[in-house]
Formats: sequence, structure tokens, C-alpha cells
Amino acid sequence: MARHSFLVKYRRSGADGTGTDDFRTTCSCIPRVANFLDIKSRSYTPSPEDVTDRAGYTRSYIKADGSTGEVTVPASKAVYLAFGRPNARKVSLTTGLKTTKGSKRKLSFTFPSFLTVAEIADVLGELIPATKIATTATVGAGEIEPFFSIKGGRTYPIASATVAAASANPDVATTETEQATTATTTKSKKKKPKTTP
Repeated sequence: MARHSFLVKYRRSGADGTGTDDFRTTCSCIPRVANFLDIKSRSYTPSPEDVTDRAGYTRSYIKADGSTGEVTVPASKAVYLAFGRPNARKVSLTTGLKTTKGSKRKLSFTFPSFLTVAEIADVLGELIPATKIATTATVGAGEIEPFFSIKGGRTYPIASATVAAASANPDVATTETEQATTATTTKSKKKKPKTTP
């Protein structure tokens, strides 16, 4: 299924342990979630810098008659986004909508595992419009609760729009201009391609 990706700039210590380097990554969700939260216009199409080479390889398999066959997968290009990374974090949001059984509907995002809980809270607070996050105990049908949960973890508060906007680390690129700037001024942590044995 197609997904909407959102560009995030984050900061880490330099390779030599001193200073800081700016990197970029993405979080993502399915179209239904983007439409509900009204963030479709903030989605990001990966830049050429995020495309990396994926080596070709040969795979063996057993045919129905018991003999062995081989299939060759050619070299190609790949974009490694959050949902394609191992150990990606699934983040759940709770809406005010009820299912036919009476439980509240859930929305989910996928974040790379190296982002901290605090960074995820900041990204959500900056990405999701404040009008979509409930500020009272009564959550409207078009709103979400001001919390998120991580699969296998606890529930945490989403940063307020004011706090999130004031923080430069992480920072969500929500316009084409910001995305172009982030894509050309940060580093991309690419997954290393497999090599043929």
C-alpha cells in the first residue's frame, strides 16, 4: 500500500565524538491517516540523495518436482524509508471515532528506531495541526488524544505545537522549500546494500 512520508531533520554527535551533524530521515503513514490528520500536503517525495544502489543476487529454490532451481535478482535502486527499516517503531494514536463495537479507532505512524521518544513526541507535535489534537477530556470525532503509544511500550504525551516549533532538533520540513533545504544540507543514513557472496 502506498504511504505518505514526512521529512525529519535530527542532530547527532559527530563521528569523532565532538560537535554535531545534521541528518535526515522520514516517518510515514498510510493515506487514510494522512487524510484524517490533514497532513497530506506536508508529505515528502524522496530526493535523489536518498536513493542508493542495491546489489543483485542469486537465490536458490526447490521446485515442485524436488529439483533445485535458481532465480537471479538484478541490481537496482532503492529508497530506505522508516517502514522499510528493521526494528522500525510503530506509533499509535487514538481518535475520538468509535468502531461498531464501541472501541476507539487507532491511527498509526512508522518511525525509525533510532529516534528517541522525546524526538517522536516533538515530530508529532510539529507535524499534526494543533486543531487536530484534543485539548479537553472530550475528544471530538475529528480529533486525536494528546498522547501516543509505542508498540510494546508505554503512552507518552505529544509535544505542544509551541514547544515543537521552538525546538530545532528534531525539525519537520512541512513545505517544499523546507524540504529542499533539508534534503541538500543534511546527511542521509543509508542502509548498506547487500553484496553478492
